[in-house]
Order: sequence, then C-alpha cells, then structure tokens
Amino acid sequence: MEKDNMSFRKAFLLMIPVIAFLALYTAINLMLGLKEVWIGFLLLWYWGEKNASLEALLKTIFPGAVIGVAVAYILHTLPDLIGTSGLIISLIIVLFIVMCTFAGRFKMYVNGATFLYLTVISIPMIAEKANYFEYLMVIVVGCVYLGLSSWLMKLISKPKNDKIESLDS
Repeated sequence: MEKDNMSFRKAFLLMIPVIAFLALYTAINLMLGLKEVWIGFLLLWYWGEKNASLEALLKTIFPGAVIGVAVAYILHTLPDLIGTSGLIISLIIVLFIVMCTFAGRFKMYVNGATFLYLTVISIPMIAEKANYFEYLMVIVVGCVYLGLSSWLMKLISKPKNDKIESLDS
C-alpha cells in the first residue's frame, strides 16, 4: 500500500460532500430543464484532471469544450445536409484541428477538452440522438457552477489572517 492512499473510512467520508456537490449540480440542471447532465460530468472530470483550476476552466476547458461540441455537430449534420461535400468539409475541419494540436497552435480553443467532447459526442449512438444546443447549455451551467464552487472554496480556505489584513487596508 502506498503512502498516498487514504483509508476506506476517509474515502467514505469524502464521498459525502462529493455526492452533495454532484446532487446540487444535477438539481440545478434539472431545474433549468436540462436533462443531458452527463455532458457536464465530462466537464467536471476534465476540470479535476486539470487540478480544478479556475484559470484552466475559463482559458482552455470552456472554449475547448464548445469547439468540441461544434465540430461534432458539423461532423454529424453537414454530410446529411450537403452530401459528400459536407463530409469532405467536415474531415478538413477535423484535420485542421489535429494539425493545430501537432503544431501547438490555438491552444485556448484546440486542446484536450476539444478532443474529449468531439470524441464522445461523435460516438454514433450518442450523435444520432444528440441535442447539441442543450449540450452547450449544460457546459455553460457546469462552468458557472464549477467557477463559483472554486471561488467559494478559495474564499472559505483562506487563512483568517488574510481576511483581517484585507480589512485593515
């Protein structure tokens, strides 16, 4: 057993706030009439992989997720709308995104979040029933929720001395 592993008791106790956090997020989406909450869980997972950074959420994850949804939409709808030309255009867009990744260009827009959303939403069983506008709305709600949560956690975890010093200034 590694040093960093936590006990089952601590893991269980940690699950209580995690479940409350996810339940609140799900409830907010449902109150807004958004049913595709799973799309937001992708956002939450990816954000966690980026150390729950508010900067990463705003500068890369949000734009990347939106681009990923948009390209998945293009891949799914353009060939149906204009046939082979639409398929060729769609594939050129994907090729451009891959080239941007290889060249390290447009990192704010073309990043891991872009590929996560593009890949998952392009799965045929998901693409055929996709509600792309709702996906975008869930991503926006998720970003607001995660951003506010991050801000609140920083506010709560600040040492009390910092609060006192800021009042003295």
